[in-house]
Amino acid sequence: MRESRPIPPLLTLGRELPNLHAFQRLREAVFARELRWVRESATGLEHDSFDADSVHVAVSHGWHAAGYLRITPQGAPWMLQQCFDFLLDPHQQAAVCCNSMEVSRLAVAREYRGRRMLGRFGVFDLLIKGLVQHSQQSAVRYWWVVVAEPIYRLLLSKGLPCTRLGPIVRMPDGVETLAVRIDLHAFLNYADPFYSDQPLQALG
Repeated sequence: MRESRPIPPLLTLGRELPNLHAFQRLREAVFARELRWVRESATGLEHDSFDADSVHVAVSHGWHAAGYLRITPQGAPWMLQQCFDFLLDPHQQAAVCCNSMEVSRLAVAREYRGRRMLGRFGVFDLLIKGLVQHSQQSAVRYWWVVVAEPIYRLLLSKGLPCTRLGPIVRMPDGVETLAVRIDLHAFLNYADPFYSDQPLQALG
C-alpha cells in the first residue's frame, strides 16, 4: 500500500481570495470570541471597512484556514490610526514613512499554533514570508502593527526588529497590547532565506 504524503500548507495573497469566508470565520474565532476585541457578528464572518483597501495573506492546510493577516497600504485608512491611536505616542502620529504599510488581523488557528509544517517553520512563518514578498514587490520597508504582548515576544524571537511606538495598554480581555514598527531591511540582513527565497501563489 502506498503511503499518503503529508498535505503541504498553501500560502496565498491577493485583494480577493476564493475562500475568503473561511478566513473571515477564523478572524471571528480569534478577534470576536477569543480576544473579544470586536463584537460577534450575526454571520460568523468578521469583516470591517478596512478590508476594502487591503491585501489578504492566507495560509490553508487542506480544507482548513490555518492562518491569516491583512496588509493595508499607506494612503488608505489604517486601523492603527483610527481605532488604536491611543497606542501611539504623540510624536508617532505624524511619523509614518512613505514606504510603510499596516499589518493587522493577524490570526493563527489554535490547532496550528506552534506546529511545524515545513521543516522548523510553521503557519506564522509562512505569513511573515507572504509579508516579505509583498513588501519587496511594493518597495515597502516598514510594517506598522498592533500586537498582543505574547505576539510581540514571538516577533522578537523570530528576529523581527520591533520598535515600540507607545505605551503597553491592557485591553478588555486582559491582554497587554502595543503598537510596533518593524524594519524589513534590518530583518532581511540576517533572516533565514526561507522568508524570501521561495515563491508563493499570488491571486492578484
